Amino acid sequence: MAALPALMEELVEEILLRVPPEEPAHLIRAAMVCKAWCRILSDGGFRRRYSRFHRMPTLMGYICSVFMDACLQFVPTTSFSPPLPPTSCYYRARDCRHDRVLIQDDSPSFIVWDLITGNRQHLSSRPCAHHHQTYFSSNEAVLCARHQHGCDHLDCHGGPFLVVSVKTVHDAGAAEHDATYTCASVYSSETGAWSAETCTTHDYYYDVGGCMKRSLLIGDALYFTQAGLSVIHGLSVIDTPLVSHKQAIPIDVDGCIGIVQYDGNCICTWSRQVDLNGLETVIPTWHRLLYPVDTIRFVEGTNTVLLCLGNNDRDRDLGVFTLNLKSRQVTQVAERWDDDVLPYTSFYAPGTTHLCLS
Repeated sequence: MAALPALMEELVEEILLRVPPEEPAHLIRAAMVCKAWCRILSDGGFRRRYSRFHRMPTLMGYICSVFMDACLQFVPTTSFSPPLPPTSCYYRARDCRHDRVLIQDDSPSFIVWDLITGNRQHLSSRPCAHHHQTYFSSNEAVLCARHQHGCDHLDCHGGPFLVVSVKTVHDAGAAEHDATYTCASVYSSETGAWSAETCTTHDYYYDVGGCMKRSLLIGDALYFTQAGLSVIHGLSVIDTPLVSHKQAIPIDVDGCIGIVQYDGNCICTWSRQVDLNGLETVIPTWHRLLYPVDTIRFVEGTNTVLLCLGNNDRDRDLGVFTLNLKSRQVTQVAERWDDDVLPYTSFYAPGTTHLCLS
C-alpha cells in the first residue's frame, strides 16, 4: 500500500495552533514527530500566532512561599515544572510577571529568577530610609523593561527588566503632624542601579499593621492596594469602596481598575462605570460559593481569580480553584496550597526555542 501523502504545512500549522496551551508538553511531543513539525514549532512567528490565537496567557501553576520551611515551591497546574532555586536559605516570592519571579532572601536583598532560562540575577540593595522614618508597609513588582514598548514577552527571556519598589512611611521628623507619604523607586537591570525616590504625601489614616497587596499591571500603569482602603496608582491615591482591605485585591476589569472582595463564601467585584452624564459610579457584582475563601489572587492578563478554598478547618483544605469572573465557571487546578501564592502565567511553550533540527 502506498504511503499516505503528507499534510500541507499550512494545514499542520493550523492544527498545531489549536493544541491547548494548558498542556505545553503536547507541543514538545508534536515537535518530535518529524523535522517539518519541529521547524514550525521552533519558529518565532508560530509562537506569536499561537499567543494571538489563544488571546489570554495560560495559568501554568503557582509559586508558594512556605513560611515554616523558608523555601519556595512551584505547584504546576499543567505539565510545565521549572527548576527551583536552592532551598538552603530563606527565600520568599514577592512578585511574578513576564516569566520572572522576584525573590527576597535573608539579606534582605532581591533576586530576579527567570523561570524559563533558570538564570538568577542579584539586585543591589535599595537605599535605606532615614532613621526617623517608620515603615507601614511595602511591596515590589517585577516586569519586562520592554513592556511599554509593546513587547509580547515571547522572546524577552534573559532580557532587561525593571523592579518597582513602593513603600508607605510615617515621617516622625516632619514639620507636619502625622506626615505620611508613599514613595517609589525603580531598579533597572540595564543600569544596575535604583532611581531616585518619587514621593507623594497624603492624610495619615493608614493602619500601621496593614500590608500592601501584590501589584496589578494594567497597560503601562502599576497599582498597589494599601491598607486604608485606597489604591496607589502612579503615586496618586484612588479611593475605593468601603471594604475590608485584608479581603480585597485590585483586578483588571476590561482595562480599568476594579476591586474584588471576599468575605466568607461570598465574592464581590467592584468596577467603575461612566454614565451618560460622564459621572463615575461603582457597580458591585456578587458571586456566591459553597465554601469559604481563605486566599484569593487575581490571575493577571485573564478574567479569572485564583481561590484557595477551605472548610473552616485548616486540616481539610479543599484545594486551589480558578473562578472566571465573566462566565462564573469554577475549575479545580490543584489540591494543596500554602499561606502565600503567586499565580504564574505564560504564553511561552517551554522547550520550543531549543528544539534541534539536526
